[in-house]
Amino acid sequence: MIKFNEVKLTYTCSAAPPENVYMNRIYRIGKDDKGFFFTDGNYVEHVKENDLWYIKMLFTPSDVTWDEVDFNDSIKEVKNTIIKK
Repeated sequence: MIKFNEVKLTYTCSAAPPENVYMNRIYRIGKDDKGFFFTDGNYVEHVKENDLWYIKMLFTPSDVTWDEVDFNDSIKEVKNTIIKK
């Protein structure tokens, strides 16, 4: 699995791109306090968390499939226990 923020995307939808989205640019997925978004470094478009299908419809990830992309951004808490003998 590869984290969503490490995937490079290219526009591959058969429809004309939405405004400010270009076929010749590389995009990335990010997440902030507003939710998921895609960006080329300049332009940013946010999508609702349940609308990730929109990103999947417009873009194709490089070198992986969508099934290999991990959209879970939770942090696993690891607790260390010191045992004294």
